[in-house]
Amino acid sequence: MTVKVVAQPPYIATSGTTSTVFVNQLSTGEHDPDHVGNLYAWSLYSVTNWTDEYNTNPADPSAYSFVDGDNTNKAEIAWHMPGRYYLMVEETNASDGCSTRRIYPVEVQDEMHYALTEGITDCAGARATFELPVTLTQNGSPLAERHFPVTMQYTINGNTFTTDPIPYSSYNTSEGTLMLNVTAHITINDDAAEYQVDVIRATNAAGVDMINKVSQQTITIHAKPVLSPISLNAGK
Repeated sequence: MTVKVVAQPPYIATSGTTSTVFVNQLSTGEHDPDHVGNLYAWSLYSVTNWTDEYNTNPADPSAYSFVDGDNTNKAEIAWHMPGRYYLMVEETNASDGCSTRRIYPVEVQDEMHYALTEGITDCAGARATFELPVTLTQNGSPLAERHFPVTMQYTINGNTFTTDPIPYSSYNTSEGTLMLNVTAHITINDDAAEYQVDVIRATNAAGVDMINKVSQQTITIHAKPVLSPISLNAGK
């Protein structure tokens, strides 16, 4: 048996999310025909340090689950518990029984959450900027700087937009919030209007998805009364 352990930074995952992992896959997404028919076995091992032996401590079954494909070249794994792990896949030739293992370090962190916490209700023309507070937390605390920049994808009345990367300097660390500026997509005039804002995705600097807690808020703009000109009836 050949074991190939490649020195590389760990993949950062978040508990409560899933990841798709694969080997021997072509750019088209198809299984490499040279490997079709071979046997695959995926497994997960816990480690305290990355220098620990990769296959001596099988991960607690409650820490993860294979959603699909644990015996194919492509598997979907759900992460349930923070920790450091080595993900291992073993491929065995169908013809002669020779096998090779690949090892990949994975660090599962506590869930990161996002919540769009407040909407806006105002009179038409009362403001020139529309910003909504979004809370970003991990384990109940503000996010660490290593998670920035973050990127958010959101819809306004069904139209989808993506923010530029938002730097740590824009994050209120005491409150765990940043402001989502949607001004460019709001029509500013004297008319009444309503905008449904829905943050559909938030990712950290490593591309790890945050868990949605509250995603929708409404911007309600009330029309101002149309006031006629002042008329003066002289002598009365």
